[in-house]
Formats: sequence, structure tokens, C-alpha cells
Amino acid sequence: MVCGRFRGSFRTAVLALFGLLCGRYPAVSGYGAEFPKTVSGVKRELLESHEKRHALYVEYRFARSTMIPVTTSRYVRRVIAADRQGHFYLDNGHEHDSMEWEDDPYRKIAFVGPNGTQVLRPLDRVVDRYPAPVSPSFLHSLPGELMLVLGWWPFLDVAEHEMYGHKRSIEEVAADADYALRDEQEVIGGRNCDVIEIPHVDVLWVDSDHGGLVRRRELYDVPTGALALTVEFDEYRDVRDGAQIPMSIRTIAFDYTAQSPEGRLRHLNHLHFKIDSVRANDDASILALADITLPGVIQRINDDQYSLVTEGEQCHAQSLKEWARRLIRSSQGRSDVASWSRLGTPIAFFLGGLIAGTLGWFFRRIACRVLS
Repeated sequence: MVCGRFRGSFRTAVLALFGLLCGRYPAVSGYGAEFPKTVSGVKRELLESHEKRHALYVEYRFARSTMIPVTTSRYVRRVIAADRQGHFYLDNGHEHDSMEWEDDPYRKIAFVGPNGTQVLRPLDRVVDRYPAPVSPSFLHSLPGELMLVLGWWPFLDVAEHEMYGHKRSIEEVAADADYALRDEQEVIGGRNCDVIEIPHVDVLWVDSDHGGLVRRRELYDVPTGALALTVEFDEYRDVRDGAQIPMSIRTIAFDYTAQSPEGRLRHLNHLHFKIDSVRANDDASILALADITLPGVIQRINDDQYSLVTEGEQCHAQSLKEWARRLIRSSQGRSDVASWSRLGTPIAFFLGGLIAGTLGWFFRRIACRVLS
């Protein structure tokens, strides 16, 4: 009996060593791993890793142009937060050399919940409310990197939208029987990865040795079969309860609609999504984002009617003055950067006065309607 156990253990060890040398078996302890690897096993590891995220808050920034590295102050700043109960939060702003993202006049904040959608424009203190389900116009305005950041479709009352003609959530990948496993592992960033794919549709490099993490992904445009986007996930961090979150996401977009094969290889842009802050599995923090109102916020009822949501018009007026002053100070602070910046102060005064005056008139008009 002892010899039988020894022969069995020796045979298992030899098979495991052979599998490691051939790149087809995982370096794991115990005997629970599959020999050989199967596509269902890789997808199960991928899904188990993904399901450790049941709530996620991610604040990140990226540069719009390939000529401007993400380390400069010219970037887009966003916050995406969601949980598995259908709550979703989006804060979108821009920053450049003479303006902080908090002062972006086009900044918008949105919150989606079971009762509908709220969209706030912080500068003019107007909130638009829409009943459930989520409107198509809102869904079409979502950031293109939403699925890359979250990994799941956050809206319960609307079917998942396709990306390049195919659904890309990890749940859809795990459920799709068309994915196949490549015969050999491939190395991505020094990690041995199993590769599952639907050729010319979707390819994922899964680091099963480190918890089923996606290291790379290629998304193809289904109608043309051309490569549309490559994504590299790096700098994974164990945030909470085993949830592994990449702190760096790099993408390359291709001109997949070009007529010639050479044209389809042309790079349209390179983006680096650098995550500055992340919280995982803190459901209370997601719900706390539901209150997006600010002092002096009004609610649009229709094109001609408004109602007051929160008090504080005087606070709002003061915040407008402070906003104009910040823009002026920022413009003055960089007056030695370029020759045209000498015009920054008068331009900022003019724009600040124009906007403040217009908004003041706008709020006085609204106040009259509310009080009447």
C-alpha cells in the first residue's frame, strides 16, 4: 500500500512537472487543478476572480492626446462607481493648465438608481431627473472605457450594450460557449497566461497562476473582423476581500473602419487610464453618492418650469465669485509660460464676468418663478 501511494504521488509529480515545462499546467499546490487546462476551467477562474468585486469606486485620469503624457495637467478626470444592485455614479470633468477639474464649466455628475436617473451640472446648479429605466441618450453618453474599468454591466433594467458588435462583460464571456482555449500559454508582462478567444471577435490573456486576472485583451469589430482595441491591465492591487484591481489600463485604438488592411493597422490614439483612488466592496460608500445636490440646486420640471431642491442661492452666488477668482489666479500664475498668456487676465475677467452675470440673471429669473 505504501508503495502504491508512492507510485501515485511520483506519477502525479512527473505529470505536473511535464505540464509546467510544456506551459499547459498551472503552478499550484494540491491536486485540485485541472490536468490538462480546459476553456471552462479558465473561464471559471476568470469569473471567480471577477465576482470578488461586488461594489467598486474608481477615480482615474487620462490624457486625450497621444502627444500629451498623462503626467501633465491636461487630462480628463472621471469617477465611476457601481454595485451589483443597480446603483451607478459618474463624475466627469476636465483639467488643463489654467483650470482645475472642479472648475470645469462642463462638468457633470450623474447617479442612477432604482427610482431613476439624476444628472447635475454643478456650476449652474441645475439637476435633471429622469424616471426608470435608464434613457437611451444617457447610455449612449457613457464613457467608452466603462466595461474595461468595471468588468460588468451596471444597469439592471437595461440589457447590456454591445461594444464593437459584441457583449464584453466578464459574465458574458463566462457564459459564451464560443470561446476556445489556445494550445499554448503566452507570456504577457512576464506572466504566463492562458489565452481564450473567439477568433476575430475577442481574445483574453488570463493569468490563472495569480487568481484569474486579465492581463491583456483584444477587441475586434464583429462586422469587419478587424482589430479595434487592445487593452493592457497592469499594477494589480489587492484592495479588499481578495478583489484585485488594476491601477493602470493602457489602450490602443485602431482605425478598424479603414478600407485597406494597412489602414486598419493605423493607431487612432493611445490612452493611459491611471487610477488614482479605488475602493472595493464598500456598498455604503456607493449609496452615499446618491445625494448629488448642492446649495441652490433647482430641478427642471420642463422647459419653462423649475422648482427649488435645496436652499442656498446666496451660497451659490458666492461660489460663482470664487470660481471666477480661481480662474483669474490660475491665469495669472502661468503668465510666464507663454507669450499669449499675457492676455489671460483680461480674458478671464471678461469670461468670468460674462458667465457670472448671465447665471445671476438666470437664477433671478428662476427665483421669480419659484416664488410666484
